[in-house]
Amino acid sequence: MTCPPGHVAVIGAGIIGSSIALNLAKKGCKVTLFDAAPHAASAASKESWAWLNANRKAPDHYREINVRGMDAWRSLGELAEFPGTLVLEDARPENEAYSSEAVTPESLHLLEPGLSPHAASSGARLYRQEGFGYCAEATAAFVEEAAVSGAEVRFSEAVLDVRMQNSEAGPSRVAELATASGLVQANVFVIAAGLRTPELARMAGVEVPLDDKPATLNVYTLPAPPLLQHMLLSETLYLRQARDGRILISVYQDAETEKLRVPADVSSSPEESMRIGMQVREWAAAVVPEIANVGIDRVSLTRYPYPKDGHPIVGFTERVANLYIAVMHSGATLGPLIGQLAAAEITGTASEQELALLKPYRLKRDYNTSQQAYTVGAALKV
Repeated sequence: MTCPPGHVAVIGAGIIGSSIALNLAKKGCKVTLFDAAPHAASAASKESWAWLNANRKAPDHYREINVRGMDAWRSLGELAEFPGTLVLEDARPENEAYSSEAVTPESLHLLEPGLSPHAASSGARLYRQEGFGYCAEATAAFVEEAAVSGAEVRFSEAVLDVRMQNSEAGPSRVAELATASGLVQANVFVIAAGLRTPELARMAGVEVPLDDKPATLNVYTLPAPPLLQHMLLSETLYLRQARDGRILISVYQDAETEKLRVPADVSSSPEESMRIGMQVREWAAAVVPEIANVGIDRVSLTRYPYPKDGHPIVGFTERVANLYIAVMHSGATLGPLIGQLAAAEITGTASEQELALLKPYRLKRDYNTSQQAYTVGAALKV
């Protein structure tokens, strides 16, 4: 099997870049995957909620691609779980395009016995189709399978420069990448480097509009007995329990978390991690009281890429003919699917249906539409 583009260089070994590299390698492409970190999933993919959902995602095309993203995760077996999501105090009306069920306080206690009376008092809405992915594990699996399929994987190798071949007759092209170990030539260059995407694209003369999104504070507990039957969302918290018993408690950095004085390097300070983790655990215990008895493992503060309009940016650029950009919000939900779609487009094997899924997310578009709400509380209050 041959790959029409020939050699493809992929920058970024997170969930997006690793998925693209894997699918390209499976199509017979010569693939080189770069990451400045010493291992896969070193940033957002390591700390993502990985909430697999299309919950209130609009417009229709964005909901559809997220639903397909959830389906792609279902094919990955134990790398994802689908316990459903209970959104507490969700008074939003039924959305016919995305099924859910209103849950009374009485029924809520049957579905989630560990809830506090206060947390259950206003009922909830159940989204049975939703789940979460083991994002870091999936990313590592993609990289391993890509290597088995022939991809060259280069960790601890940052891209220092993007060198261009300019043309007066048409779009310019990327000629090669400069890394610490030398120059790398390829036919197609993919930037899927999360927050570093704008910096790398700018080296090629391309602007990628990302927004400043508040960081997410994540508290990971030690293994605990089964306390949660579903994923839980309140106005401020996201809770889920993995199969090993560990509970993830997440909250966006906002006015409340600012009071905690969370340092950017919180994970490197055991004392600060414990202080902050205990406070967040106290908030979670107001929802599920038994969480108060669970030990804290680690705490992280993580930023994620967020395009200006909240939607993915995927595709070749007009200014640089052989440069492909892949950066997005909902990266966890979309990761496995985007790898398939991007690889099909890069190799020229994409169907009309696949191209239609990507069409709304080209780099050149109007970013002045309303952004998707990025806090749980804001999402519930629309």
